[in-house]
Amino acid sequence: WVSGNLRNGISVGHPITTMTGRGYDRNEKGEVLISPTTGLPLVSEKWTIMGDREPKFKFGITSSVSFKNFRLNAVFSGRLGATVVNGTMRDLMGTGSSWASVKLRENQTPVIFKGVLKDGLENTDHPTVNDIAVDYSIFGNTTSTGTDEDWLEKGVRYLRLTELRLAYTVPSKWLKETTKNFVTAATVWVKGTDLFTWTN
Repeated sequence: WVSGNLRNGISVGHPITTMTGRGYDRNEKGEVLISPTTGLPLVSEKWTIMGDREPKFKFGITSSVSFKNFRLNAVFSGRLGATVVNGTMRDLMGTGSSWASVKLRENQTPVIFKGVLKDGLENTDHPTVNDIAVDYSIFGNTTSTGTDEDWLEKGVRYLRLTELRLAYTVPSKWLKETTKNFVTAATVWVKGTDLFTWTN
């Protein structure tokens, strides 16, 4: 379980890296169904595939530069086309701790969610288009967090500085003299891991 009902799921005909969850309840045309009493989108009782966390492309880059006895190595790794869960934003919205949630609560303009009412006409040729306004201030210190599909970030790409290592090769002549030939070669190094990530 990652966030809300989002979790790793296995389904026939799909890769084992898919994420399943509970999205919006929809009519036969795929339109979001809205509660006629609250004006809020309805959550489906069915578990469905929300996305695939495995990226379309993975890559790595290794580079190094040397100067005298010093050597600097850098290892980069990246992914293109991944789907990730923004559980942090979901939690901040649900607790009213994000600036986005503050703006929604302080905004005096009511919101009308796009969709059709679940009033028995949702699967007819003329479903009732939602026109119920919702005032976010009714949520108090929290904010409606929608459904699992609202918190998926698709098409994610990033480049990470996986490792940066600076090494110094101790001069062998000095080393032999200092240790009386007990140690003939030595390299001293420091490294940092996962130092930076550049992402969309």
